[in-house]
Amino acid sequence: MWVPSTPTSQIWEQVHGIVLTGLPAAQRVRFGALKDVFGDVQLSDLPAVTSVVMNTNNVDVMGALSLTGAPSLTSLTGLHTIGRLTGDLSVTDNLTLPPAEVDDLAAAIEVHLGAVVNTGNGG
Repeated sequence: MWVPSTPTSQIWEQVHGIVLTGLPAAQRVRFGALKDVFGDVQLSDLPAVTSVVMNTNNVDVMGALSLTGAPSLTSLTGLHTIGRLTGDLSVTDNLTLPPAEVDDLAAAIEVHLGAVVNTGNGG
């Protein structure tokens, strides 16, 4: 897996799962032309991240999406381009993220086959 050395992380096209964790300097995570994820997306321990964006419409995530430990994150609108999520949506312990953002993301995903976990978020 490519580990970014810059504050902005860019991942392209098709991947077999994504794990981004423990990146204290990263401020933005941007999945440029990503179209398909064949596995889980796990984003955790990202203290400075203020935005997570999937630029391509109808991104398919064939697995779960987990976002935890991003205390500077206040919005999930950048993930509203996910068209299909076959696993759980778990958004936990993001201190400034309003819980309604998680509900809005769940509603924006056209096909969602898993549960929604929305705990420990503030805002």
